Amino acid sequence: MSTEATRQLARNYVEVLNRAMRTGDSGLLATIAAADLIDHGAGIGLESWAAMVAMTLSIFPDAQLDVETILADGDMAVIRSVLRGTHLGEGMGMPPTGKTIALNALDLVRFQDGLAAERWLFSSDREMMEQLGLDTAPEA
Repeated sequence: MSTEATRQLARNYVEVLNRAMRTGDSGLLATIAAADLIDHGAGIGLESWAAMVAMTLSIFPDAQLDVETILADGDMAVIRSVLRGTHLGEGMGMPPTGKTIALNALDLVRFQDGLAAERWLFSSDREMMEQLGLDTAPEA
């Protein structure tokens, strides 16, 4: 696969993911990811990834990704983005704060047959907690 083709798949991946988050239509994810997607954070299968997206939206209902950089090589793409959203829902033991976050994220995606076949998401829980004004200090 050419670098430009992978870069275009990555752009489409983010556009469709944003559309799915904006509309709440998790069925759109099947147009960008394989049914047996291996998500190294959410698990195996498209349903696991869709559940993670739904959880994110339950906490940050206006979540959107703003792409900063896309790097591609072969069938792999690195998407550096900023997840923006307002903390309006309870999740992960955190009560809603009403604060807006801008969370830096790296999404490493391997494409196969035009779909995301494997992905790794890297972001900082500490960065998110600090932006929400929640305690991040370890207990003594």
